[in-house]
Parts: sequence; C-alpha cells; structure tokens
Amino acid sequence: MIDKKTPTSDKSIFSLAESIRNILILTGIGLIFPCLAFAAEPSANASWLKKHFSIENRATFRYKAMGSEKDADFDDYWYARGRNLFKGRFDTYFSGRLQKDLDGSSNSLSQDLFAGVEDREGDWNDQVYQLYGDIHDAKKRFSLRLGRQYIEDAEGLHIDGGLVNLFADERFSLGLFYGQPVSYYSGTIDDWTGGASISGRPWTGNRGRLTYIYYRNHSGSLEDNYFAFDDWQRIGTAFRTHGRVTILDGDFHTGSVDLRYYRLKNNFDAFLTVSYWDGLAQETREFSPIYSVFGALEPYTYVTTGFSCMLTPWLSVSPTIAGRFVDANDTDMSNRNYGHYFLTFVLSPFEDWTFSISGNYWDVDEGDRFWGATGSVTYRSPHDWQVALGTSYMDWQYSVISDFTYSLSSSDLTVNSDGTATQISPDVYTVFARIKYDFNNNFSLRLKGEIEDNSLEDDIIYGLRTTLVVRF
Repeated sequence: MIDKKTPTSDKSIFSLAESIRNILILTGIGLIFPCLAFAAEPSANASWLKKHFSIENRATFRYKAMGSEKDADFDDYWYARGRNLFKGRFDTYFSGRLQKDLDGSSNSLSQDLFAGVEDREGDWNDQVYQLYGDIHDAKKRFSLRLGRQYIEDAEGLHIDGGLVNLFADERFSLGLFYGQPVSYYSGTIDDWTGGASISGRPWTGNRGRLTYIYYRNHSGSLEDNYFAFDDWQRIGTAFRTHGRVTILDGDFHTGSVDLRYYRLKNNFDAFLTVSYWDGLAQETREFSPIYSVFGALEPYTYVTTGFSCMLTPWLSVSPTIAGRFVDANDTDMSNRNYGHYFLTFVLSPFEDWTFSISGNYWDVDEGDRFWGATGSVTYRSPHDWQVALGTSYMDWQYSVISDFTYSLSSSDLTVNSDGTATQISPDVYTVFARIKYDFNNNFSLRLKGEIEDNSLEDDIIYGLRTTLVVRF
C-alpha cells in the first residue's frame, strides 16, 4: 500500500478496474456523443463546440541511457471536458493516462538500472483518473456527480461513486459522498467509503468546513472514522490564515496553522506554517498507506517559514527554512529530526532574460546531510518560444546501522568503530537544456535533455524527454 500520484494497478485491481472502466468509458461515450448530437442547435458550428468542449492530449517520450543500459517509455495523458450542456444543466470530465515501456525490462527488475514500478506489467498500462457526469440546476446550487472522481472537500478522496452537493455558493452548503475507493497499488474490491462535508461563510472573509470520512478496509478488517475541521480567514487585503484540526478514530491526529502575507504593491510575500502530527499506527490504506513498509509514525512537529522579496526591479531573493522535530527524541530510521534550508536568487537584468541561482541543504540526524546548487538562464522570445540552459551539482551522505552484511570492498562505504557505516554518495554533475515552442494556440512542443556525470559510474548518463501538447 503506497500514494503519488503516478502509480500502476496490480492484477487484483485490474480485474475490477477493467469491468468498471468498460462501463465508465461506455457511459462517458454515451454521455458525450448525445451531447454533441442533440444539445446543439441545427446551426451548431465550431464556435459552439469550442464554447462547450475542450480536449487536451500530452504525448511524452522519455529516454535514458548509460553505457549498454537504456530505457524508453511512452506516456499519453488525456483531458476532456464538456461544459454547460443540455441548457446549462450537465457537465462531464475525463482524465487518464496510457503508459508503455517501449524497450522492455530485463527478466530481473532488480538488475534493471532504469526499471520502475510501472514496468512490472510489461505491457500497456492504462489508468482512468476521472470520468464522471455532473447533473445540476442552471445556477449549480444543487448537483449530482456520478463516476470516478476526487472528492475535493474530503482530502481529495479518490472513489468510483457519487457526490451530492446542496446549496453550493450559499452561506452554508452540504456535500454527501459514497463509493468504492480507487487504488493503483492494491485491490479494493470489498472496500468502501462514505461521508459528508459542511461548509459555511459565517462572516465576510471567513470560510469554515467540517468533513467526516468513514473508510472500510475489508481485506485487513480495518475501519477508520476521520473528522477534519478547516477555517480560512482573510484579514484586510494582505493577510490570509488557515487553521486545521483532524481527529482519527476518536484521537487527536493533526493540528496546523498557516499564515500568509501578500504585499504585491511592495513586491513582498511571506509565510509561516506550524503543524503537529500525533503519530500514526496501522490504519486503513487511506490513512496509513505505507505502514507495512516504514512502520509507525511517531509524533512530531514541523515548522517552515520563508519570504520572497524584490530587492531591486531586476533582483529577487527567496529564502526558506524548515525543521522536523520528533517528540521525546523517539527517533529511528523512519522518524528523524532534520533541518532544511533553501535559498534562491532570480535576476532579470534584461528584457526576456532570466537568471536563477539556488542552493539547497538538508541536515538530518545521525550525521546524514545533503547539499546541492543549481543555476540556469532562460530566454523567452516574444515569438512564442523559450529556451533554458542550466547546470547543477549534488552531494549527500548517510549513515546506517552496521552489520555483517556490509561488503567491505565497496569503495563508497566506511564502517566506523561506533557501529555505524557511512556511505558517501557520488558527486553528481548535471547539465540540462529545455526548449518550448508554441506553434499556435492548439499545438506546442517541449524538449528537455540532460547529461549526468557522477564519481561512481564509469559511463555518462543521458536523458531526453519530449512532449507534444495538443489542445482543442
């Protein structure tokens, strides 16, 4: 059980997903094409289609090579939307991806330098992210959304099911949802989830929301009851605040306060976020997706702050500092204290030219650390194209508990007398280039190439990424 956001389905979810997908796709076709056929007036033309429908496709080819090792992949992302159909009472939306490892992987994925989790299927991988129809009144105060969707007011919960919204954009509104969770990593055939969200605007500049989620993880015989309360406040024209408290299975789960300051007239903005997590044990896959891999999450406090400031009309600076502090020093390899420091300078001394320099440093418990620096120059042509060149350097090291499985012949590993082993990563140098060209409002091409050299490998690593974007 694992989250980010570009996974691939295993066989158990595919058996369910194939049947659901066929139904959803046929339903989507059944919804969209009647819209084209019947919702338009007889005099419908391209301008009507453009007003009510939009389609975007991003076809990407990725290539990496090092010595005799190489990898080529194809990703095809689709986005389609229908708006204000049937006299403004129906919307529809689709997003999904096709993926293919073009050159195949070795018989042992562990021996394949460029193998990824998506390569385990060895064939076309298809993922439907969203496919739904939304029926609503003309003012969109009441709506029923059916299909695969993200429930935005419920932590972005991903379900095949339904969402009812009542009194949208009124002083108080209500959302009710129910469905089967979507997972691209593990089967959810017998899982189900449901809940509600209540939003209110009690006074000018304020918005509050109370959310409840029930999640039933049938395969592990687990269930969670989750409550979240959010409050957003606007103070004057410059200040924004967001407070949040969550409760999981009757116990305090998280709390956070986020402060934002925007002063556009003075070219200055700043933020401060303080959050506390009260730990996490074995819960359902929705609330503890990586427990089986990393174990329990101990309570900790996280603080981050930073600002952006225009020092001159052509120079801005953006420093950021963050820290994670585990309670009572209950640290282990999954629960560690760290400090993170980031600094960026952006220079625009000439029209259409931008120079940026950034530094990044992590200081982690047990002697681990990372630092890197990146610099780039970008030229934006007034004629619909831009090009960027840059270089970066990275270096990090980490220490782990020593045992007899270490290979003492490893050139980058040193076993210390205190029972730890320190591994110094390779120094990594990278040179990269990016090109973007807009042929017109409907077509654009993006290219990115990079060359990487590190101190442990004898061969240079080459990478290329091309993306063709088509919009209608």
